Amino acid sequence: MTCCIDSIDKSGERKSALNSNILDIRKFVVLISSILVCFAVHCLAADPPTVLVVAQDGSQLFYHQNGTPLDMEEVPKGTELTIESVSGDRCYVTYKGKPAYIRREFLVTKQEFLAIQQRARLAGDGDEKARMAEAAKLKEQVNADQVQADHHDETRAMANDGAVPSTQTTDTPRVTTKDQVTTTEHLTPLYEPFPAHQLSLQAFGTYASRDREGISNTQGGGGLGLTYFFTRYVGIGADSYIEEWKWPYRLNGSVILRLPLPEQFSKLAVYGFGGGGRQFKDIPQFTWHGGGGLEYKFSRNLGIFADVREVFPDKTPNYTLLRGGVSYGF
Repeated sequence: MTCCIDSIDKSGERKSALNSNILDIRKFVVLISSILVCFAVHCLAADPPTVLVVAQDGSQLFYHQNGTPLDMEEVPKGTELTIESVSGDRCYVTYKGKPAYIRREFLVTKQEFLAIQQRARLAGDGDEKARMAEAAKLKEQVNADQVQADHHDETRAMANDGAVPSTQTTDTPRVTTKDQVTTTEHLTPLYEPFPAHQLSLQAFGTYASRDREGISNTQGGGGLGLTYFFTRYVGIGADSYIEEWKWPYRLNGSVILRLPLPEQFSKLAVYGFGGGGRQFKDIPQFTWHGGGGLEYKFSRNLGIFADVREVFPDKTPNYTLLRGGVSYGF
């Protein structure tokens, strides 16, 4: 009789543990589903591509590679450009199959461009006469200034016994200043903090609410990881971390959904992730996890990140893992 009671008790414990594991897996599935639904809603709610029109002839467009300007081209008035992203006053586009950017001040919407064209047509001859009168007035003023300048130069030449007039000297700094502005524009460093098709190496420290045997004993450690983003928003990752200096005994894989923030916060991104892994030593078991975090980029390559995940092992109790470290993209 005692043996039967013990057998019934053990069977009940196994059923209870199985129900607990099933409940944990359901929680994890709900978490991942929520993250995917939020991301899908964000994608569906995203605005359609913005198309702007070049408003004036001679507008300068700069080609670049990985944020470094390579060449400049003047884009004709009326050219339509599909805006891919905006950083400050620069609009990033693809022009003639190459990545480029152009200043926002040179662009207007299609409606604004059509309105400008319509006003120009309606103005017609009246504007032309006004422009001709203004040009004649300006020409008279220039002639008067030139006569005055010539008289001043002759006076100085007689006083200084043939000194060279300063008219050309005054013009030179203007040309130099214009050239300097153009050169500065070419050398301005540009980069996309969270580009597509980027492989990154991560080094991080960890803090876990349980050790690898499932005992409620907080543990610190460290690890390495790799991430690769197919687009600016979707990527995959793998990582391994240890609690003591020995060969790594676990490996995890994740699907990552990332959302770079706009405008003045463009160097910051939030992300969510979920996946599974395997612990090979001590208590060999499969694990599932889900969580989220923040990443800040100092440049296109170098950044820092911090995240938290809940881990659901299939044999030991659940635990929370915190990570913080640096990332370097290639």
